[in-house]
Amino acid sequence: MDIVRFNFPWKLLEILTAVSESHFVSFDLELSGVPVRPYGAAREPGKQTLQQRYAETKAAAEKYTILQIGLTCVKEDAVDGTYELKPFNIQLSPILSERLDIDRNFSFHSGAVEFLNSVGFNFQAPLAIGVPYLSREEARLARERAEGRHSRTKDFYDPLVIKPEETEALALRKTVQKLVQDWLDTGKPHADGIYLGPKELSTSKPPPDELSRYEKRLIHQIVRFDFEDLVTVPRRGLIQVIRLDKEREDAVKRQRIRESKERIYRQTGFRWVIEAIAGRSFSNIDWQSFVQVTEEGHALPLTPDTKSRFQRCQHLLDGRPRPVVGHNMFLDLIYLYQTFIGQLPDKVEDFASRIKEIFPVVIDTKYVATHECGDINPMSSLQQLAEQLDEQEKPVMRTHEDFNKYDEYIAHHEAGYDSLLTAKVAIRLSAKLEVDRRSGEEDGKDAPSSSDDDGQGGVAVGADGQAAESRTMLSSAMETVRNKIVVPVGKTVTAIKSTAKPQKQEQTSRFAHTTAFDGLQGDDTDDAEEDKVLQFDDLPTTTETEDTSTGWSQASNDQDQVWTEQKWVAQRLMPRWSSTFWSEYGNRLRVFGTQESICMLETNGEDSSAKDRDGKGVEW
Repeated sequence: MDIVRFNFPWKLLEILTAVSESHFVSFDLELSGVPVRPYGAAREPGKQTLQQRYAETKAAAEKYTILQIGLTCVKEDAVDGTYELKPFNIQLSPILSERLDIDRNFSFHSGAVEFLNSVGFNFQAPLAIGVPYLSREEARLARERAEGRHSRTKDFYDPLVIKPEETEALALRKTVQKLVQDWLDTGKPHADGIYLGPKELSTSKPPPDELSRYEKRLIHQIVRFDFEDLVTVPRRGLIQVIRLDKEREDAVKRQRIRESKERIYRQTGFRWVIEAIAGRSFSNIDWQSFVQVTEEGHALPLTPDTKSRFQRCQHLLDGRPRPVVGHNMFLDLIYLYQTFIGQLPDKVEDFASRIKEIFPVVIDTKYVATHECGDINPMSSLQQLAEQLDEQEKPVMRTHEDFNKYDEYIAHHEAGYDSLLTAKVAIRLSAKLEVDRRSGEEDGKDAPSSSDDDGQGGVAVGADGQAAESRTMLSSAMETVRNKIVVPVGKTVTAIKSTAKPQKQEQTSRFAHTTAFDGLQGDDTDDAEEDKVLQFDDLPTTTETEDTSTGWSQASNDQDQVWTEQKWVAQRLMPRWSSTFWSEYGNRLRVFGTQESICMLETNGEDSSAKDRDGKGVEW
């Protein structure tokens, strides 16, 4: 579903509803630029440290901007063993459309523009019809400046100084002083005032239609400093001078502060969705703003249940952050933080800590797919993973009927489409790896442990096979990993299944030469194309009692929360969030090309499960 500025106000409730019912939410971003080492810059021998890579990416996030964001909300039906996917493709505008006394700078990199052009990206869309946003830091700054502006006293302004050689300004001051004093001497009621316009002040014949901006500003200053009990009110083409009424002035001040807050809330835009995913309050959204406007400009009346639907979203999300999933999340989270939260910290450790506070559960499918990779980085692009997992029939997934844009439409590097692929990869890959893990335990082998060497080893995906062959392949794979041998497999291709299941064709690069932006296509700069990933068949399943799962049901009985206990069935569902599986694969971000190769989002020994504001475990 495409979201732009014009339909965002009434689609926002639909997005919030999808988030509130979700088992997890997947992200993808399209950017105006990514970190690129300047031409001719000296490169230190060896790999970067994680801190160096973070500093490099931080500098890029402060310079470039998010043009498009993909969001797929995944709803789990634990009873039926199915997943319902709702992909949103949101154009994001970096332009500040409201008067908020703040400014924003952003840049485009020619390499990013070249790449996005090659895949048909519409650069006009974000700027012309993109959804606005404010970061938390920008909103705070806008509030402070609005409050400061409306609470100004005479002492705030610099003294009025008119130089002797500014004869016209001196003449204007004398004229204003005389006209105002003559009006005060008449003793007219307070409600009356005096209007100062071209007719009263100009010496030209005939007088101009309205005062110049300089004349208006000068009149405001003259009255402010020469008459303490008077105030000026701007009118069209002129200035009205009236007596000071404290009660009226306080009411006007409150009204202006209220209008400033409303402008801030409107400009907050897409950040409301980020706050909802993070389990934070979005109660400042005016539910009456969910009014749908037709193409002819007619407003449709709100449905009777609009307010209750909004309140239900608040109830389901308050203090219950959703797990977030992405591919190459280290880069995406840095850009998300800079865009929607505020200034990035200088140290990568502080960044990891703050991300953990905002999103307690983060899944990087790139890390999951390369969890046990060796010294040579395997190919791990999103398209390749989706292709390798495409033949896996379970878990069962379906796209909601109102979100069928991508059913037979391949749109690589459209954020909404890539977020949909990411969600599918997360479901299928985690379910498959859980089968492999449990099968290894059944054979008396320890499951892979989470240790300081998390970045070493190898993980692969492949087609289904016989149980005996699977066990043999697992043993062979583990031995291969220990010896750091890379076993080649056939070339991977990009193919997305449609209803008609078209014949798969190999996709070649759109560039005849290698560029720094090949990484935007999913391949890592440090990955060698000849390095292949060992594939092995699915392993036999076991059956045992699984943890209690929690979900939200849309049944006709209007029962929101349904508690069910399920027997674990191979690849029927992805692992429960309370499973030890995620203590091994969760909250770890793959960062190839660095010495550490991984960014941990929690300290050693810290529980990686999500908690609410009271420190209690969160269940979905």
